[in-house]
Amino acid sequence: MAGAVGTTKRRARRHTRPSQRQRWGQWLHQEAWGSDADATVAAPAGHDWSQILRWHLGPLALYLLLAIIATFPLILHLDTHVPSDGGDALMNYWGFWWVGEALGSFRNPFEMPLVYAPYGAPLYLHTLNPLNGLISLPIQGLFGLTPAYNFVVFVSLSLAGYFASLLVAHVSGDRMAGVVGGVAYAFSAYHLMHLLGHANLLSSQCIPAYLLCLLRALETGGRRRTGFIALAVGALILLTLTDWLYVVFAVLLTAIVAAWFAVARRTVAPLIVGAAIGLPWALLTLPLLLATAAEVRSGITDLPSLGTIRNYSADLVSFVIPSTRHWLVGPLALRVERHSSAPFVEGDVFLGFVLLALAGCALWLARRRATLWLTIAAIFIVLSLGPTLHVDGRWRFGANAWSLPLPYSMLMEVPGLSVVRTPVRMALGGTLGLAVLSGLGFAGIKRRWPGLAGRRAQTIFAAALIALILAEQLTVPFPLEATAAPDFYRQLAASSEPGTVLELPISYKRARSDLYQTVHGRPIVAGYVARRLDYPYRSLLPVGGYAPVGADIMARQTAPEVAPLVLAWAGVRWIVVYPDDQNYDEYGIGRFLELAADGGPIHEEPGLRVYRPRAAVGDGSALALGDGWYDLERLSDGKTDIRWMAPSAKFHAWYFGAPSGNFALRFDAISFNNPRRLEVLLDGRSLGQWRVTETQRFDIPLTLTAGQHTIELRALDAPVSPASVGLNPKDTRPLTFAIGGVYLQR
Repeated sequence: MAGAVGTTKRRARRHTRPSQRQRWGQWLHQEAWGSDADATVAAPAGHDWSQILRWHLGPLALYLLLAIIATFPLILHLDTHVPSDGGDALMNYWGFWWVGEALGSFRNPFEMPLVYAPYGAPLYLHTLNPLNGLISLPIQGLFGLTPAYNFVVFVSLSLAGYFASLLVAHVSGDRMAGVVGGVAYAFSAYHLMHLLGHANLLSSQCIPAYLLCLLRALETGGRRRTGFIALAVGALILLTLTDWLYVVFAVLLTAIVAAWFAVARRTVAPLIVGAAIGLPWALLTLPLLLATAAEVRSGITDLPSLGTIRNYSADLVSFVIPSTRHWLVGPLALRVERHSSAPFVEGDVFLGFVLLALAGCALWLARRRATLWLTIAAIFIVLSLGPTLHVDGRWRFGANAWSLPLPYSMLMEVPGLSVVRTPVRMALGGTLGLAVLSGLGFAGIKRRWPGLAGRRAQTIFAAALIALILAEQLTVPFPLEATAAPDFYRQLAASSEPGTVLELPISYKRARSDLYQTVHGRPIVAGYVARRLDYPYRSLLPVGGYAPVGADIMARQTAPEVAPLVLAWAGVRWIVVYPDDQNYDEYGIGRFLELAADGGPIHEEPGLRVYRPRAAVGDGSALALGDGWYDLERLSDGKTDIRWMAPSAKFHAWYFGAPSGNFALRFDAISFNNPRRLEVLLDGRSLGQWRVTETQRFDIPLTLTAGQHTIELRALDAPVSPASVGLNPKDTRPLTFAIGGVYLQR
């Protein structure tokens, strides 16, 4: 009996003893959350209304006033103009409109059916910034789109200053220092330059807000830590709805700060806090992450090349040269920065001498607290220089043309970051780090000099610094652009007739086409989005040009009589010609109108003529090059044009008719160096395989239903390069077949 009792007691102890997994869970919970008593920062005392007015509403009012000054004369034109240099502002303006339209009709705002007609366009990599669109909706409804856009401008600058001031005040322990730091951040060259056209980048207020929540989560414990983690997740979601680049910012800031705290405290708790923020964010934004990844994998989006990334990198000299639009020294800065590869709206990254001086004071007077922020500033500034160092526009130096690789080249290898094309924008992280350092410097100076002990003296000192910071960055009068549309588009908006608008010359960069769409609401051919997309329709006659018979590797171009069918397939009802456009080609557009227009213009006003398309009759077909081709070459006979492919290449084929048509695909194929097998596929379905030993003529029957199709030529044996077989040591292209004489015959 006694033995049985002892066995029972041992079993009870075994069942009550925590398992290994439970012990790990308890350790992680204690390590990461602890208790509120372990917090390194005490909970703030309650505030009365006078303190709220002084330290919250007061700074907000100050930043709004400074925003009005920095954007002058915008305040006088709130309902007619937006800040712009004629570039991307109207594209972002269009984004505000589309977010409202999409949500009002319960559509996905990241799928846009009204551009790139007749396909539509995904906007997952476009600078849609739905957060700004949402903020603008009440003002859009009450006053219109132009006042709504300007409202977002003032809100973005004011909140950027406000949240930066909270961050700086928290780090420095000084409210007045926070106000100065907020000005340094919100009214930096980065913000004032991107105010010209990048409303998504202007809305950076959630970056300091996120960083403040991260710091508070690392400095507290228990339920307060959980609360700040939740706030950090919320800020990160708002950054996701602003711009993917700012999500990259937040990830880098989290990695730097969490690693810093982990090493300083010799604990994994900061790393666990970082993971506790990242995992909920990833789960909550998973649909958007997956859709964006799918757009990248589809190949429809034009991803940046190394040359583009290098051109959009900061120049080392630019950090100490004032803006080219500076109110006083702009012309001088323009001469100094003439060699910078980045456009001025990107390349003007002047940090400010007052900001640098205050940062120097922080390193002198508060070195211990300043080290982390100096590290953050240095990392982001170095990353903004891109994959290779640029100095005064040069990235190759000396007689040997040597170059200096930088850490950004390693960042480019991180999965998912191949879509980031503008390293220079990393300079904002440097500005944020320096803004915090400026607050530490201000607070250090106050402690060092007894003359600044009084509130009045501190206010005067802070006001002087704010005036100097603003004077260094001010770009008034700020350039504005009118948002008025031609009379024709206002008349079209009042009409109920459906159809697509085709504007000539066709452009992927005409921001005013986006503006006009916010008025008429019709689909348009092409359109301006941030990332140029694959657009097969553009290659069709007459939309794609007026190449003669036999151009490229086509034995015959699309027949001229097919032109009305091509326009009808995209639903074109209005052809709008801009004779004052810089790309206007009088002969080419005249030839287009001969093929596709039904007589003379139906509407004329200064800078604009409108035509009706000719009625589409009968049926027809068209063929155009797709992906996978090397440049056009001519054989040694001097008259045969060919293109090499490896390992596969595509054609786009169209049939304008119903329900289907029978055709023959004709082409000549030459196998490079040795025989190999060729497979032909129609919309992914194999039409057959052939062995090509030398030049061979193909005549492959196929059936096309109405609409667009993809014809793929695929090599089933490995390619080789001319260099590998001793033909041309400089030609390392992997080659399989040369194709020429292509013709789609009914």
